[in-house]
Order: sequence, then C-alpha cells, then structure tokens
Amino acid sequence: MDVISKWTNHHMSIRGRKNLVSSDEMWSEKFIDLQNNKGNLEIVKSNTLLFRVHNGGNDEPDYDDYDDRGENQNEEYAYNYNNWLDENNVERIRFDNHWVSFTKSVDVIGSNYFGENGRRGFVIVISSDKAIDISSLRTRGFDEQEVVAPMDRKTLREILNFKDFIKKYGTGNSDYEKSEKYQDEIKEMEIQK
Repeated sequence: MDVISKWTNHHMSIRGRKNLVSSDEMWSEKFIDLQNNKGNLEIVKSNTLLFRVHNGGNDEPDYDDYDDRGENQNEEYAYNYNNWLDENNVERIRFDNHWVSFTKSVDVIGSNYFGENGRRGFVIVISSDKAIDISSLRTRGFDEQEVVAPMDRKTLREILNFKDFIKKYGTGNSDYEKSEKYQDEIKEMEIQK
C-alpha cells in the first residue's frame, strides 16, 4: 500500500506524522504532478470550502478521576488538563503550512463518526487554491470525503465553534442535525424568539 493510500485509510485517532518535512514534500510534489496532468487524483477547485475540526468538545478532566494513578496522578492529570486547554483555545490552532486532512462535506463534520472520535471542537473553514481530493482512494471505514491541503492562514475563511458551524453551514442531513438533542435545541431556540 503506498503512502497516500495509507494516509487515506488510516483511523482518525492516529495523531500526527513522524516526518512532517517528507510528507509535506510528497504532497507538494503530488500537487505539481496533478497540475501537469500526471496522476489519478483531482485538484480541488479554487474557492471550494473545506472543513477541519480541531479536537475538542470534551469535558474538563476531573482531578478525582486520576486517584487510581498513585504517584503519577498529578503528572497524568496535568498532561490531560493541558491537552484539554489546547483543544478549547482557538489561539492554539497551528497554521504552520503543513499538509493536513480536511473534508469537503459539511455532513461529515456533523457525523456520528466524528462525534465518537471527539471531533466537536472548533471547525476551521478554508478556501484553498492548493488542495488534493483523496476521497476516491478510501477503501474501508467511514468515508470522510477527505481532502489534503496546507494549513495556511491566508486561506482561512473563519473558525467557528461546532454548534455555530452547524447553524451556519448545516444541510439538515448530518447525524448531529437529525439527533433528538439537536432537534430539542432548535425547538427551544424557536420558543425563546
């Protein structure tokens, strides 16, 4: 299995890459190849909105939940607490121009799959002129409608919390929008008007 197929078919919970420089070079070269009509993938049309969820939406860690960790309680709690702070701070989102995964589908962001994997944090909306659609290579698991593009601040349209994103971009077709909880929230908002 080549590197791009592995990328496309990896499980969402796998974090990061060991060699950012080489993978960034690979994607940049692939993009140039596609511009020169070499390759079987597609370049995403300029001005297409792409979406990426920053981890988040999780409850604040409770120190008492770590009481079975013995002498590691403070260290493990601090580690998880700092991760939680990162997930809930829009300023900690790194626009470092590394190639990362996005989706081209709003409904994927609202899917149960994303929710079950802790993807209910800030949603990054970009409009990149340098993105590769790799969704056609997905052979197993949930179809994330995956696109790869650089995390470039110049392409940023906006960053919204998950609920505001769904309110603005939702199609009514995502698992989240079809859930009873969401429908109850909508009814409550209408009553308050």
